Amino acid sequence: MYHPEGEKRYLTSHGIGGSLGYRLFQANHDRYLFKKDFVVELRVRYAHSLGGRCDLEYNLYDAGLLFYNKRHKRIPYFTIGYRNVDSRTDGIRNMNALYLSITLR
Repeated sequence: MYHPEGEKRYLTSHGIGGSLGYRLFQANHDRYLFKKDFVVELRVRYAHSLGGRCDLEYNLYDAGLLFYNKRHKRIPYFTIGYRNVDSRTDGIRNMNALYLSITLR
């Protein structure tokens, strides 16, 4: 990395995390707005920075609703969610964000 005048312009961190998912809804037949095999899942994630020689320490919390059709193999997932990053590093503010994600599988 480029260090102008010896000033470091990035932060390093090591982390570990995990997620859990639960299927809230699955359409078993064509009806109203939902096509057959349309699925809605709730996904919850947590990540934590590990100690050691890290510049950035944090806790990350994430919850989102995932929408997809399980019958098709080549279809995007749509996710809408909320993410909170709780920074434990001086000078770095906490972050709260709503997000929309499109993932191709």
